[in-house]
Order: sequence, then structure tokens, then C-alpha cells
Amino acid sequence: MPELTILHTNDIHGHLTALARLTTVARAEHAAAAAAGRTVYRWDGGDAIDRRFEPCRLTRGASLPPVLAASGVTLQAVGNDIGLPYGMLALEHVAARATYPMLAANLRDGTGPVVNGIRESVLLDAPDGTRIGVFGLTDPWNGVYRVYGLNMPDEQDVAARLVAELRAAGAGLVVLLSHLGLDADRRMAAAVSGIDLIVGAHSHDLLPVGEWVGRTLIVQAGNYAEHLGRVDVTTDAGGQLLAAAAHVISIPHDAPEDAVVMRAMDDLNVELDGIRGQVIGDLDDPLTLDHFGVSPVAQVAAVALRHRAGAEIGLIGSGAFHTGLAAGPVTFGALADALPVTVNPLVSRVSGAALRRALERGVEPEVVSFRLRGLRGSPIGVPAVAGASVHVDPTAAAGQRVIAVTVNGEPLDPDRLYTVAHTDLDNEEFSYLSGDGVTLLGSDYTVLVEDVLHEYLRAHSPVGTPEVAWHGLTPT
Repeated sequence: MPELTILHTNDIHGHLTALARLTTVARAEHAAAAAAGRTVYRWDGGDAIDRRFEPCRLTRGASLPPVLAASGVTLQAVGNDIGLPYGMLALEHVAARATYPMLAANLRDGTGPVVNGIRESVLLDAPDGTRIGVFGLTDPWNGVYRVYGLNMPDEQDVAARLVAELRAAGAGLVVLLSHLGLDADRRMAAAVSGIDLIVGAHSHDLLPVGEWVGRTLIVQAGNYAEHLGRVDVTTDAGGQLLAAAAHVISIPHDAPEDAVVMRAMDDLNVELDGIRGQVIGDLDDPLTLDHFGVSPVAQVAAVALRHRAGAEIGLIGSGAFHTGLAAGPVTFGALADALPVTVNPLVSRVSGAALRRALERGVEPEVVSFRLRGLRGSPIGVPAVAGASVHVDPTAAAGQRVIAVTVNGEPLDPDRLYTVAHTDLDNEEFSYLSGDGVTLLGSDYTVLVEDVLHEYLRAHSPVGTPEVAWHGLTPT
């Protein structure tokens, strides 16, 4: 009877040294299983990369596939680590460098084709003649992907179609490589018949022996390359599942690092050094950061947003920045370190009353100090403003701290509509621009504020200290 072994990982999130240790264990497991006559596969459930780590920020993930390939990965589900923050073009660049198929059958606009470079499924022919059909699905994030033009179909409908197609193509064993999360995997197993195995991810669950839902075995191996999952499968001569057993292997902290992965990481660092050192502009003066006061580095970003959109006003929370920029040449790496969050440019029509309300919120301690998850540890901060001059009295009562506002030299008119270039963080809780008087005119989710500032520095260097917009503001 055919014997198969699937070694699996998920949600590594950039822990590459841990991956090197895991790979040593995985190679030993692979060798032992192969010596026992088993056919062995090595798959990953997605989110191997994370934008908190420099290799991801500098290349938007495109530099990582060679490291995963060095670890032995031959198949991967598409996670949310690249497409969600960086967009579909970045995901295409990642797929172009992957030597293994990346699967996400629902990453598409309705019934249109999947994103370029991504596949729905694969048919694997084992040496014993067994055919294995593997398809992939990724979390639709409650429709968030619509900003990239994707109206993703229902994943259970997609799964039912692919199970039927893979069975018709001769697959005896059908596997879902899932980045949906454990709860969704459970619902999938209950609703869609014909899936023998779900190799899961996304929810970071550690299932020591897997979990059976009806006739479907669900497995998941935690996160951060701390465990290697193993599934041993026995099929009949036609490839139909007879038995399956799962367990996870804890990776010792003192396990040796795999030499092949470490060489791939050395190559990665050489690539990153070249990218990191690219000069993109020049500063006459240092651009400092003060989340609770005036931040020249955020002020330049507000100017850049306003310039790109041709708007009357530019506005950005200083919390998008984690550091300032030193005077002199600005490198790609320095900008990526200063602005590590993935915020996108928007343009809205904003009434003068709503703008004044936003500026009042911009000096309200509860708002300024609030830490949005998307800012990766920074407070929202005082907003930097371009095209307007704001006089404040920090000692006044809440809602009365803004004394006067001028826009391009004219007093702010509460009834007039202004065009404001800002970011998508302004739509979050405790943001500036929200509620009545704010109408979105346009958005560009293919571009990050980092790109906007990059473009501005290239075109306008050397850049000096921008004109101060806030007057009377002192750190809270």
C-alpha cells in the first residue's frame, strides 16, 4: 500500500534563523521517512514573511522565496503577508521568484483568473502511481481585498468545484493547503465532502495530533518555526485514503542551523545590502521625529502627499514614522527604517468644520497617544500638516485648543470644501478625518506613503526643514 509523509510548516513570520534550525530537523525526518519507503513532501501554509522584518520591508517579500526553497519547501499556500499590505503587484513579484507553486484558488475577482503567478491547484504524481490533488485557499479578510479590485468568491464554493475537478483528473487523495484559519477549516471540512486532509495556517494553532472533522483530518503546526508538522498517510492502490496520523515535532533551541538555508540567508543579506545602500535623496538638515510635538520628518511627508495629489492640504499622523532622518544622503534602508508601516495615500473632500475638528483631535492627548496596531508600536502622534497654519493653546480645554487656522494664507472657512491628501490610517478608530464632512475622492492602494516620499526626495533634493505648520504646540 502506498505510504506518504507530508512535512509542513506555517506562519513562520520572518523567523529565518529558527527556520534554519527547523530545516535540520526536517531533513532528518525526510531521510528517515524515505528510508522506510515513504514518499515525502514538504509544504508551507503561508505567512512565512512579515513586514516587521527588514528583508520583507526592503523587497516587499520578493527576496524570501530562495530561502524557503533552500529549506526544502516545494508547495506553499498564499498567506496575507504580502498581498494584503503591499498589493497584488508585490505578490506577483514574490511568485516570480518562487521555484515552487503558490496556491490560492480564491485570490481572484469573481470568476476571473487568479492573480498572475498564483495557481489554483496542482496534481502530484507519486512514484508509486498515486495521484495527489492539492488546492489552496487564503483568508478573504472580510472583503478587504476589494481595494485591489478582487471580489473574492466564496471559498466553500471554490473548494467544492476543485474537489470535483481534481477527482475527475484522477486524484485519489485530495488535500487543501489552507491559509483560512482553524475555525474556517473546521467549517470547510463539515460543509465540503471529499477533502481528505487540510494542512492549515493563519490562526497559529498547534494541533499535536491533528483534529478530525468527519472524514477530514485537519493539521496545523503553530508558528515561528517552533514546530514541524508531520502527517503519515496510507492509501490503497488507487490512492484512496485508508489511514492518516499526525503529530508535531518540537524544534530544539540548540538544533544546528542548516547550512543550505544559512548560505541562502547570506545571499539574501548581500542582496539587501545593495538595496539598503541605494541613495534616493539628500537632506540639508536633519528631519527629527516627535510624536507629541512638531515632527519635521512627518511634515515633509505631508508636503509630499499634498504635492503628489495636487491637494490644498496634506495631512499625516506622525505615528507612521518610527525614526527621523539624518542630514545628508538618504538611503533606501534609512527611509524603510523611518517609515516601516504600510499606509496608503488617499484624497478626500473635507469641510472646513471637519478639518478643524481633525486638528482639534490632533492635539487631544487621548488620540495622540493611542497606539494603533497597524503602526507597529507607535502612537498615532500629532498630525503633520502642509498647506495650513495652525495656532493652538495647549492649556485650553479639549475641543477649544485650536485658536486659528489659515489655509494658503486665508482663514479656514467652516462651510468651504477643501481637498486633503491623507492616508488610510485616518479611517481607523481614534483617527483625525472621519464622520460628517469627509468624502473620499480617491485612493491608490498600489502605492505606499513610503513610495510617495521616495519619489518626492528623488525629485526635490536637497530638501530642507519644511515650514512649521503648528504654532504654540508643545509636547504633551
